[in-house]
Amino acid sequence: MSDTSITITVESPTGTRARRTFEADGRLVVKVGRDVKAHLCLPDGSVSRMHAVFEVLRGEARVIDLGSGTKVNGAPVNAAVVVAGDVVEVGAVRLTVEAVGGGEVATPAAPPAARAGASAAPPVAAPPVAAPPS
Repeated sequence: MSDTSITITVESPTGTRARRTFEADGRLVVKVGRDVKAHLCLPDGSVSRMHAVFEVLRGEARVIDLGSGTKVNGAPVNAAVVVAGDVVEVGAVRLTVEAVGGGEVATPAAPPAARAGASAAPPVAAPPVAAPPS
């Protein structure tokens, strides 16, 4: 696999799974949406015609939301660096990043907002827990 490649496993809401690898010389752009012109066409009503874009350059991948609501590991993002093991949600479809630029599947080290170049919604504090009655 070249350093400008990405392998993604697609899981539909019905549980159907498929694996796709995209490669290019130089910069790789993978458009994701339900439009037949998308490189990764997801025929699901919860997915916008053009929902998000994956960009890969020199072994680093980013996902960019196109205004439809994209999540990485459960956190809403505008754009985020993704690594092997990250789960990107577009509508009700889950996209698991399996490899980027020849890398192997790995558990992400930090949530996307903690990685350089990520832009995500701020974390929400958990409500306080009341002490049990004595």
